[in-house]
Amino acid sequence: MILSLARLATALALALILLTTLRAEPSQLDRAAETAWSCVVCGEAGVTDVLLNLLLFVPFGMGLRALGLRWWHTALVAGGVTLAIEATQATVLAGRDASLGDVIANTIGGLLGWWLWGTRDRLRAPSPRRARVLAAALLLVASATWLLTAWGLEPEGSSDGPWVGQRTRVWSGHDPFPGALGLATISDIEIPDDPLISRPVLSRGFTLSMLLMRSDSTTPTKPVSILRVVDRRGRLQLSVAQREENLLVSSRVRASRWRVRTPTWRFEHAMQVPTDVPWAMDWQWQHDRVELRSRSTRAGSNVATRSLPLSVGLGWVFVHPFAAAIGSTAAWWTAAWLALWFLPLGWCLRRLSRREAMVWGAMGVTSYISASLVSGLPVQWLEVAVVVGCVLVGMVERGFQPRMSMRGAVNGER
Repeated sequence: MILSLARLATALALALILLTTLRAEPSQLDRAAETAWSCVVCGEAGVTDVLLNLLLFVPFGMGLRALGLRWWHTALVAGGVTLAIEATQATVLAGRDASLGDVIANTIGGLLGWWLWGTRDRLRAPSPRRARVLAAALLLVASATWLLTAWGLEPEGSSDGPWVGQRTRVWSGHDPFPGALGLATISDIEIPDDPLISRPVLSRGFTLSMLLMRSDSTTPTKPVSILRVVDRRGRLQLSVAQREENLLVSSRVRASRWRVRTPTWRFEHAMQVPTDVPWAMDWQWQHDRVELRSRSTRAGSNVATRSLPLSVGLGWVFVHPFAAAIGSTAAWWTAAWLALWFLPLGWCLRRLSRREAMVWGAMGVTSYISASLVSGLPVQWLEVAVVVGCVLVGMVERGFQPRMSMRGAVNGER
């Protein structure tokens, strides 16, 4: 029975790997063409790709050890599966790149899973001493994550000028913009289809203004590039795109130095505007939120405002496996990100006394609030509620332990 479950779990882990890696990405044809097979950390989001490739093979490595494979067998299987995937990506799938870094990361991920499966008993029921150590480590890493997220979300442009505007270009895998782009400025500096006259200052916030007019109401089936700004070396600093009827805006931030994913903001239905009517759009990055204001240039038109809040809980945007944009579903992804840290904390606190567990739980909530206050980002109380809920859910079995112990003591006395 146990062997059958191990085989099923390993098969599911392998199926997840294949579903994730064997998909064509036509919109990434240009990036894939520039990626050399020998690179280890590839592209502007290379660190994120390495982390995700490593984590993707952890369940597979755990399943292989459950089947009885030794560590070097696991390394050979993980490496062999990766080589087969990389060969398929390089020869069959459009927009996917094969690299040495993927092979290394996937093999290490498989070995990490093999090791974790061997420590499952100690993690499942840690001693009180080990529970305190794990709780302290979780709080330390989580606090650093909140602070680094706040620091990394500050807008920051490259100093490698001049910057160059790229207006309504049709890239590989993209559709043309069904309309025209008029005047576009960033921090009051005009963005032509040419080098900018000066490099904008983006620190602590900026405003991007555009004048658009759609000539076709048909919804594009592929991404549409409206505006891009790159530095002298071609690194993306700002992009505005349309996907279906949504407007996607991406801007380089401090965290881009770490070669992680650059956050993208999704304003839903922002492109559902009347045709042949000029529309002015102002995208503002402020200290506590990102906001889009749109209005018709006709007299008496109303201003439509869409706002997305900033918080220290948005760290998931840098490592999201599917590069999800920050939009209406951001609250759910943020809740899942917070649960990643605080459910294990609650699990550790199960092994401690009630009073000590409450102290550690309060420290977890304080770490989130303190990081928000120190960074200057607003405290999102819904996220605080998620933190408290995750700690309590992780501790759910605590309520039964004292009662069972008391019953056992009474039976013992009898």
